[in-house]
Amino acid sequence: MKLISSLVLLIVIHSSAFAMDLPFFTDPAQPEARPPESTLRIQTPRGQPIELNIYNPGMAKGVLFGPGQGCNPRRDMYDRFGSEAVKNGFTMVKLTWAYCVKGGPYAGPSEDLADEREDFTTALTYMKENLAIAPENTIIGGKSLGTYVAFDKFMSAPELPALILLTPICTVNGKNTFAEFYPGLEKQTRPVYMAIGMNDQLCQVSHFHEYVAGHAKYFRPLIIAGDHGFRLYDQLRQVNSELTGANIMGLARWLFGWINH
Repeated sequence: MKLISSLVLLIVIHSSAFAMDLPFFTDPAQPEARPPESTLRIQTPRGQPIELNIYNPGMAKGVLFGPGQGCNPRRDMYDRFGSEAVKNGFTMVKLTWAYCVKGGPYAGPSEDLADEREDFTTALTYMKENLAIAPENTIIGGKSLGTYVAFDKFMSAPELPALILLTPICTVNGKNTFAEFYPGLEKQTRPVYMAIGMNDQLCQVSHFHEYVAGHAKYFRPLIIAGDHGFRLYDQLRQVNSELTGANIMGLARWLFGWINH
């Protein structure tokens, strides 16, 4: 059965101090995606390899993404981000954690995320030394677990201009954990771009709205259709890849429209 509507829904919580209307992508027909120009592996200081997908090299501005906990490469998402990176003049790097690169039985992240923080710093150093992108021109971000790692780096590196939090974890056992998991974020004065799916059980809309509502001056929040992976489903609860792609493309255009504003 065909879906009644093919529109993708995005809801923006606007800051009263900084509002912006953007043309959202709502046509699910063949949304754009762009594969990385190169994929390479480099060693971390502890001797484990990480993998970098590099989109649109040669730009003076960069974006670095740390992914979620799973080892699914999510090319459906990052290739669409890469398309917008090209259009907006950014080099984009997507990191794959070392525990995903090494293969074998799934080990998962380190208990205190120390290894993942080293992975992220190694990728950031590579962007500076090999892609000639200064930290002052590098926006960092993460999705899900990657938001913890990117947040830690952002708070310890004031030269980084902005932070992206995609599907941050803000709901645990029915409790709003935003302030606990991202301590001090509300006090800094650099832009923070945040997006969740309206059906994301790891960051419920009410908790997300409760946290950002009082700190709207520097936050750029978005609630988009979908779940923790921004996925949309058909009436049989199967992932609709066409609408999911359009949904993610809308997110990509919103995100790069803001950071290039």
